[in-house]
Amino acid sequence: MEDDVKDDDNEDHDDDRDVELNEYRNDALTFQDRSLRQYFKAVSVDDHGEEELRTPASAAHLTILTMCVDVLMNPANGGDAEGASELRGYAVKYWYEHFNELDPAASSPEEIGNVLALVHRITSNENNVAKVFYKLTQQSEIYPERGEESTKPWYDRLTSWVEKGVTLPNDLLTPEVRTWATEVVATPKDVLIPLARGHVDNWLAETDDWYIVEAYRFAEAILTLVSRDAF
Repeated sequence: MEDDVKDDDNEDHDDDRDVELNEYRNDALTFQDRSLRQYFKAVSVDDHGEEELRTPASAAHLTILTMCVDVLMNPANGGDAEGASELRGYAVKYWYEHFNELDPAASSPEEIGNVLALVHRITSNENNVAKVFYKLTQQSEIYPERGEESTKPWYDRLTSWVEKGVTLPNDLLTPEVRTWATEVVATPKDVLIPLARGHVDNWLAETDDWYIVEAYRFAEAILTLVSRDAF
């Protein structure tokens, strides 16, 4: 009997604890310490520059974009979805979201140069990153249909970046990236051609029944976005 009572008490205690945890999850986050409260209040970090300890949002997005591109390029030659890490999954699904959050008008010349170098790696299909795309995500995510300004795809946002990029000093862009930026300024509709060729080649080379379909979907999606005269 005593053991039964203890078991009942433990169950009641666990139930009470679950209720308390659920209540805490719904509470707003508050700080009793004044310095912590001031630190977490919404302020304009960019306006305070070096006076702030926190990283500006733009710098954070650029840092994450850099890591995403590096992660995508490392395993790109294999493009194997078997055992794909969560980090690779995040990188392939969200690199363009971090790019979209960046604004060339609010970026320094150095930041513009860094962003262009990163996106150039993607659009040039470095290490056949196109294979990683169709192995790990959906074509509608990487190559969404063009819509309103608020949902402008990443590849249509490139124009404003390359227009600023071609005016940068020589030491901020490699000759390869500068040539690419100049070409994109002249014919922005052709920026996806290297990726398109990569997707077509991957489709023709794929042997797995499942991935043949996925590779075709990516090839079809991107071919609707590029110039018909590119092939």
